[in-house]
Amino acid sequence: MTELIDFLKNTSVTTLLSEQVGDAAAPQPKDNGGDSHIITAKATDPAILTLRKMIDNRVLSVPVWDPKTSKFSSFCDILDVLYFVAQKNKGSDTNLTALEGNSAFADSTTADVANLSGDDVFVPIKGETSILEVIEMMTTGYSHLHRVPVVDTEGNVVNILSQSRLVKFLTKHIAKFDFGTLTINETNLGVHKVVSLPLSSSVKDALDAMVEHKISAVALVDDKGCLIGNFSATDLRLFGYDDGVSKLASEGHSLHDYFNGITPPADDLAYPVTVTKAATTEEALVKMNYAHVHRIYIVDQEDKPVGVIAPVDIVDLFLRNIVIG
Repeated sequence: MTELIDFLKNTSVTTLLSEQVGDAAAPQPKDNGGDSHIITAKATDPAILTLRKMIDNRVLSVPVWDPKTSKFSSFCDILDVLYFVAQKNKGSDTNLTALEGNSAFADSTTADVANLSGDDVFVPIKGETSILEVIEMMTTGYSHLHRVPVVDTEGNVVNILSQSRLVKFLTKHIAKFDFGTLTINETNLGVHKVVSLPLSSSVKDALDAMVEHKISAVALVDDKGCLIGNFSATDLRLFGYDDGVSKLASEGHSLHDYFNGITPPADDLAYPVTVTKAATTEEALVKMNYAHVHRIYIVDQEDKPVGVIAPVDIVDLFLRNIVIG
């Protein structure tokens, strides 16, 4: 195990980000990480402008520049916007699609919205930071750290390392770790309770559930409780892409109507990524990596969701086994 610890200690963030992982030809959901061009926002920008910037550039988050301190100081992501709406609309609808007509949101700056979800603590690192340090930061150093900004000597954000990107790297090197051949049941992956909703539920129901349970996705099931899809933060970016989708969401239509209104159909809904408890850890990681998704569901023999594996669980698994070893 000492050899593996040395591998993670001696591999820098710069090396990780320069490595090609996964299927380069397959479409990948953007987390504003791994790209040479970083989409940013100013703390003083209207919040609606930052939301539109994320939607237009199809990213989940943006680093926020604070003109008062002349440095980047936070992240703002789609979930922060959802939490803002829920906070301002307590006792009423969580209506993400009516933001442009929402006076509270229209009068708010990006600084008012940034990190309301608690998942965007801004902890800058340098390119020479080791992968082991990042793993420790994401699992033990901070309670919520979905991504870390990579900065140069002047504090400029030059890249972003997300949990998902880190997991892709670790998956590529899974053969170096003995636990890859163990089942996900043996490695204790996917123990979190699945929050699910029937496909007949409204988009508002899904948004409310995400806020209530402080999660970034809900499983979608049929009338027998079998997994048939997924509604996540990635889908939130679709609000505003075209009037038809926004209208479906704002008028209380079901999630089924919502997804049928998207062209092309949402991949996660059509092909939810699943494994069983008998799958090996390596099989689960490779499947998640190949599908380019942020979570993979564990299902029983009847295809009912019994667990969910997120990137943070995988990062934590690597740290746990290094410490145990």
